[in-house]
Amino acid sequence: DEDVIIAVPTIYLAINKSEQYPNERCSHNILPVWGETTGSDIEKYMSENKVIKIMVTYDGLGKVSHLLGRCRLIVDESNEILKLTKGNRAKSAQYLFSLAEQYKKTVSFISATPTDLKYMPNWMSELSQVKIEWSNTVKSTPILCERTYPFKSLRGEFLIPLKRNDNITVAGKTNYDIEKLNKDI
Repeated sequence: DEDVIIAVPTIYLAINKSEQYPNERCSHNILPVWGETTGSDIEKYMSENKVIKIMVTYDGLGKVSHLLGRCRLIVDESNEILKLTKGNRAKSAQYLFSLAEQYKKTVSFISATPTDLKYMPNWMSELSQVKIEWSNTVKSTPILCERTYPFKSLRGEFLIPLKRNDNITVAGKTNYDIEKLNKDI
């Protein structure tokens, strides 16, 4: 029941995650915030919800930064931030780091593949570091398929056979059962 703003790298992730809630894990509505979200949308959400749960893109943080005195900031997929430091989203990355430093007592950076701290701003080394080792994980090895025309190959070798036969054989393995994939997704 803690007020939280979760910053994510893409609009798709913000929308996808917010559509999954409320559910058995969290009974609160989550507001996705990105470029098209207005101040009125945020105000309406705030008036209708006792607990704030906002999923915002890195680029949209300015729209909710005024709430950071009240909310905890979680930077999800934090390994993606450095990719933004060059190019047209560099200002968003700089702003994210600036806000995170300002609210470093209530900020958390989360990543399944964390970036070495030597590549991050110096102040981040002052933050507590927690590494979680999951015991119930299953490692999978991707099957690499190099093709001259990857989209044509994806359609012809994977999607069409999967739709037609409910399974496909890749690298001699026929365990890609569409029924199982649908349940897993």
